[in-house]
Amino acid sequence: MTLPIEKQRCPYCKSPLEAYKVTRVQTLCEHVFSPNETPCPKQLYRCSVEACPTVGVCMWTLDGELFTEGPYSHKKIDFIDSNDAPFGTISRKINVEVCKHDEDFTFFRLPWVRAEIYFEYESNLDGDIVKRKPRLRLYKRYNKDGWERYWHPIHETKTVCKKAWTSFRRFLRCNLYCRYGYHARTTNHDDLGITGSWTCNDCGHHEEAIQWPKPPPKKQKVEESTNVSKDEKDS
Repeated sequence: MTLPIEKQRCPYCKSPLEAYKVTRVQTLCEHVFSPNETPCPKQLYRCSVEACPTVGVCMWTLDGELFTEGPYSHKKIDFIDSNDAPFGTISRKINVEVCKHDEDFTFFRLPWVRAEIYFEYESNLDGDIVKRKPRLRLYKRYNKDGWERYWHPIHETKTVCKKAWTSFRRFLRCNLYCRYGYHARTTNHDDLGITGSWTCNDCGHHEEAIQWPKPPPKKQKVEESTNVSKDEKDS
């Protein structure tokens, strides 16, 4: 989803990015899935304008993840829209849809309960908000210093029914399609006579390709000549 590096722009001055250096840095995915392994070398990029305050401090991966370096790595930089990911990257989109909470507010509060309005965003790769949906969130106090999310009974019932329906569909899919092979037999290709192998995403059942016998070729009927002379008809 990330645009090529030629179309990415600096989040401070909107200047093009340039290749900076190749070094070992640990991205967020590597930190989650393989935290103890040595990260592989990655190409990092920086702003192409030397006068930009991000030069010598900020560097980004191709997906827009930020890394800092140098003695001024703690320096605060006023990025555009307070988004530190380059324009045209998936990280800039994530920073808006996941990390943006500056418009949330509390409109009702009591010592034991409070109500909050928060927004769900849909953004593009440049960080522009495409859709904004307000949502209601309720909290109740569970001790002197903390709050916990309060779920209304109607919402709880809806969630339980949705999970039960999902589990029932998974049960039918695993027990009917996987056990009796309905899925493989209903996806038969008559032209090739072959059904591709498939694996169930829920139970892991795997079934190899099925060779369906091709029907024998149809025999072409030869039309016999029916030209009979008039003399033969008279006789």
